[in-house]
Amino acid sequence: MSGETNKLVKYAKHFSKNPARAEMDMLLSSGERVTASLLSIALQEMGFDATAMSGRKAGIVTDSHHTKARIEEIDDPSKIGLIITDIEMPGTDGYQVAQIIKENAELRHIPIVVNSSMTTSAVKHKMKSIGVDDFIGKTDIKSLYNVVVKYIGLT
Repeated sequence: MSGETNKLVKYAKHFSKNPARAEMDMLLSSGERVTASLLSIALQEMGFDATAMSGRKAGIVTDSHHTKARIEEIDDPSKIGLIITDIEMPGTDGYQVAQIIKENAELRHIPIVVNSSMTTSAVKHKMKSIGVDDFIGKTDIKSLYNVVVKYIGLT
């Protein structure tokens, strides 16, 4: 699903040079939900117990600053065995997600895998400096499978 977020932004810019942040959050979340669902389906076919979740469904609570939301808390981190995140997301971004988790003593044990189309060495370096455990290009399903096995094993 690489490039879907960019397509949605382009559609919004067709109608408005400066779309409302709340509308952009809603629009972009639709693309991320498609990607998360397809990834979950692929992981299930590979034998993993995977569930696509929005941040809220996963128990991640943010403030209400549209397109620039900050994570305030995670309800029950014991439910999370692995986080697979993109860098560009509605509401927040993968940098913030990784940094908050890796700076929190109760959460830092949770492995974070970035699955993104943004694969430059500068982006990878920044994510590693935050403490991300692995970085996989968005279309590299075989490598994604291997890192899921690495961190949570087969079900």
